[in-house]
Amino acid sequence: MYYRGEVQNSKAASTLINMLPSSDYIIADLGYDSEPPREKISDENAIPVIQRKKSSKIFILRLL
Repeated sequence: MYYRGEVQNSKAASTLINMLPSSDYIIADLGYDSEPPREKISDENAIPVIQRKKSSKIFILRLL
């Protein structure tokens, strides 16, 4: 599903996530960097793979 510029990605995320097939991971771009899409993905038993914006207030420690 494609949303034109008047709909913010994070607001359309729930609808789009519901349309996806079952998966272990869901990858999204920076437009979905907010907690509601991450929580929705987790509710679907998948791991969200969404890069955080540089201005994000949430810090995630990455262990390589």
